[in-house]
Amino acid sequence: MARRVVLYVALLLGLSANASAQGVAAAQLSGTVVDSSGGALPGVEVTVTHTGTGASRFQITNETGSYTFPNLPIGPYKLTAQLSGFNAFEQLGIVLNVGDSRSANVTLGVGALTETVSVTASAIAAPEPAGLEDANPAAPA
Repeated sequence: MARRVVLYVALLLGLSANASAQGVAAAQLSGTVVDSSGGALPGVEVTVTHTGTGASRFQITNETGSYTFPNLPIGPYKLTAQLSGFNAFEQLGIVLNVGDSRSANVTLGVGALTETVSVTASAIAAPEPAGLEDANPAAPA
């Protein structure tokens, strides 16, 4: 009987630790949507899509143009934003890791909704030192 109680308690502690660990494997993505003059844009539909699973969530920006997606599963994401009378926006390559709290601000330009401005996240390359642009050695003869 005592052995059963010990096993039961161990099982409950194991499940509790597992549930706690699953809660930590999340991230947050937030930002502000503005127009080309820097004015906040309320009412923008912002969608975040996990590109590995296809799962998506959306929300509408508040009066200050802000949005927040808490508790996102870790992984690669695509962010889109659209509002009638403005060009649609799309950003690819957002990778969220455990515990990340990332910001992705959006600027929408005036235009038809059928036009999309695409941004791909990538590493920023360091500029080459002056005078080395054409310094590639010639192939041996």
